[in-house]
Amino acid sequence: MRRPFNPSRPRRAGRRPPHLTPPLRGRDGESMAWSQTEREVLSTARQLVDQYGPEATNMAQMRAAEFAAMGDPDGLAAWEAIVVAVEFLLAARAGVGRGLH
Repeated sequence: MRRPFNPSRPRRAGRRPPHLTPPLRGRDGESMAWSQTEREVLSTARQLVDQYGPEATNMAQMRAAEFAAMGDPDGLAAWEAIVVAVEFLLAARAGVGRGLH
């Protein structure tokens, strides 16, 4: 049985309050907080969806293919992330207005 909360009881070692917890880190040691690049990917994906609607995925895939043809791995990776974000946004948009059943 769990004991009731007692503010005078000392806390166990190793547990920190949430405001003192260090930020989450990924495997590579970088912070898992949203970076500027992630914001740019979502912003670009939103712009494509607003401008092209259901064809936004095709437009992003064509742009990714252009970077692949140029041999730019960074641009290709960015546009592949944008393709994923566009697909997510379109799926979320298609689900809006549907009921739970």
